[in-house]
Amino acid sequence: MAISKIDAIYLYTDMTWEEGEKTDSTKARAYLDAEGVEYILLNYADPAQHEDATSPLRTWGFIDGYHDIKAFPFVIYTEVHDDMSMTKWPKVLLYGLDAIIESNISDLYKLGR
Repeated sequence: MAISKIDAIYLYTDMTWEEGEKTDSTKARAYLDAEGVEYILLNYADPAQHEDATSPLRTWGFIDGYHDIKAFPFVIYTEVHDDMSMTKWPKVLLYGLDAIIESNISDLYKLGR
């Protein structure tokens, strides 16, 4: 399988937008911004929204299987492969700040751009 690029990059966070907020969500956003990765931000500041936001994602089959997603931040993106149908392009989950920072998302983002 040859990845030609990644697309549909979503950053899920729980930022409160308070002055000086320093959380894993704000750090994940700052990291992606510093790396020049364009993404769609889905922020759930109200803890009452967290279960509704994450529970459907527990049914998604990612490239490495299913995940019990319960906390923020995380990134979901689609790998675009030049040798497979669009309906078969795999979804990737980067769960947690460490996974986001330690991933190769910034290198993959540069592919095909």
